Amino acid sequence: MKLGNRLHHEGLLEVLPRHGYLIPEMSFHAVRDLFEARILMEGIIAELAALRSSAAEVKTLASLAAAPALTRPDTSGFANASSKPIRSSTFSSPG
Repeated sequence: MKLGNRLHHEGLLEVLPRHGYLIPEMSFHAVRDLFEARILMEGIIAELAALRSSAAEVKTLASLAAAPALTRPDTSGFANASSKPIRSSTFSSPG
């Protein structure tokens, strides 16, 4: 339950005593801030991965990028999922 307590402390979960957790609704501004932070972190992560990758890893990535679109994983569902509204949900606490 350390993770649940941490998320509660950060305001990302509400505790419902004897029931579990509630994911609170987020404002447009909060969601925008999270996405902006993610964009910044992804750039830094990509840069570090590029600096630390071996020649073999770069070759593998290049071959994956050059593969025909039909053999690439289907990611079209991600765009559809991100356009759905964010709703509150209740989760039971395990054990």
